[in-house]
Amino acid sequence: MDILDEGQCWLRLDEGYWKLRKLKALLPVVEQWVAERDPRVLGSNYWGICMDSPGENVVVNLTYDDGKQGGYEGEELLVNYYDVMEAFPELRQLFVDLELQPYLGKNSIGNWGIHRHCFNPTSRWNLVMLGEGNDGGAGIFFKNDEEGCYPTDPTYEYVVDYLEEGISLQEIERCSLETGRVFTIDTWNWHSHLTHDPDHKAVAWLMHFKFADSRDNVKDVIRNQEIWGWRKVLWRDTKQRKYRHGTHDA
Repeated sequence: MDILDEGQCWLRLDEGYWKLRKLKALLPVVEQWVAERDPRVLGSNYWGICMDSPGENVVVNLTYDDGKQGGYEGEELLVNYYDVMEAFPELRQLFVDLELQPYLGKNSIGNWGIHRHCFNPTSRWNLVMLGEGNDGGAGIFFKNDEEGCYPTDPTYEYVVDYLEEGISLQEIERCSLETGRVFTIDTWNWHSHLTHDPDHKAVAWLMHFKFADSRDNVKDVIRNQEIWGWRKVLWRDTKQRKYRHGTHDA
């Protein structure tokens, strides 16, 4: 899996990589299956499933008032992580191959404001696949200038922080967004998801890499995709040769 572009807090991945193409094609099928069991996901602002945090099995709707985020409503989803993975073994295998945490979310709106979140301390970097509404948008990253206002390190529980009013942040970088692009970003770094869509629409499928608590570590996870891919090919070819020559193990 190649890295096409990068910054301090983000990496743009090769969306043509076969595992990512397979994942991208499968996700709408998964959503349709979920919607047949819980129609609320269609048209929702967010829905997600998580094996380790049942409270993250939710469907959410947000309201806006004059362009600002308003009311929040989250209700329990009628299916969970185990249901989905049992129904889609190919999705479960992709999560294993891509070294992803047992979490999947679909966010359908942008302009949430400045926030940060983290699956756990070993999974600061996520995997995000962009859908409609992202053309011309940006991922914007900030540095916290108010030392001591927020904890530096994430806890072991899934956590989301929204920046309080009155705290000044300095923008440090941004990346250009387009429909179909795939990124990994440091979600524990303060960031915002800008969209110019009049209805704030900005689809993003969200996952989290395991063992990715730093930029260097997430690069290792990405490089390992090809290393393990070649090992699997060599193992398969060696096994096939042994069978052809009658030297395979009983």
